[in-house]
Amino acid sequence: MQIFTKKDPRPSRISHEVTGLMWLADTSPTAAQVVPVLDSGSTWLTEPRLHRVSPTASAAEEFGRALAHTHAAGAPHFGAPPPGHLGDGWMGEARLPLLHEGAPASWGEFYAQYRILPYIDSPGFTPDQRTALGMLCDRLASGEFDHGQPKLLHEGALTKDGTGEKEVAPTRDKTGEKQDPLVGEKKGTLAGEKQHTLPEDKSRDAEPTLPTPAPYRAQHACGHMAARTHGDLWNGNVIWTPSGAVLIDPAAQGGHAEEDLAALAVFGFPMLERVLAAYDEASALADGWRDRVGLHQLHILTIHVHLFGAAYAPEVMNILRRFV
Repeated sequence: MQIFTKKDPRPSRISHEVTGLMWLADTSPTAAQVVPVLDSGSTWLTEPRLHRVSPTASAAEEFGRALAHTHAAGAPHFGAPPPGHLGDGWMGEARLPLLHEGAPASWGEFYAQYRILPYIDSPGFTPDQRTALGMLCDRLASGEFDHGQPKLLHEGALTKDGTGEKEVAPTRDKTGEKQDPLVGEKKGTLAGEKQHTLPEDKSRDAEPTLPTPAPYRAQHACGHMAARTHGDLWNGNVIWTPSGAVLIDPAAQGGHAEEDLAALAVFGFPMLERVLAAYDEASALADGWRDRVGLHQLHILTIHVHLFGAAYAPEVMNILRRFV
């Protein structure tokens, strides 16, 4: 097995990635595959080097269904961090506000306040463009664009006793699992490897070990549920392997499932329509979801303006013209 080590001097970046990968993997056996973390310290992590293959139609459809089940695992609220992560997160080189104590009353308010407004002061936007973004954020915060999550999340696919409380799925066993050179007895682990937990005291700045997750409410006080999202699901963060699509490099958080799906389309994705159709078949998307793709792409695009400059601003403005 070939492995590689990722290093970053900022402990919060490694912590967000490690805890995010573990959280995304800690779902149902039918959820999306996640690259396993073999080991980690405060400023590094090791992963297997994945064997890449060309995607097939069946693999694309399987990924769509699996992603629906990942989202259905839920999160405590919008902006919730992966269990065990402290402080803000990261999306590439951009800081990502994470909310440890609960979220605003609606998806639109959360999306405006924490996913768009933090990035509009970028020099990549002109004053007029900032004004237009601010106008959209006002309408988002009013609840005008709020909409439901996919069906599996609404039905509470992992609820217990019909109470509306959700708990993290138990560690998966051999039942129904594929056995191949990438995935071992547990999804997210290699054959023969023990399931990874964060290391204890490998350095003075070591991140805390993951606590045992407690059951949490799937439904926000206002009736809006949060999905368990990858958070940065562009084409480059899905690796096609002999065992199917594998998620890497997440900005994991509680979010809206449609944002992950919209991110897939930002830079193109192989057989995207098959992925979306299979997802919708497994977990029906809320009416009008295609009309909201641009709205859900604003976060990743405003971050690109923040990081890379004005070249991405026209795409942002094209979307704004449809909603403002």
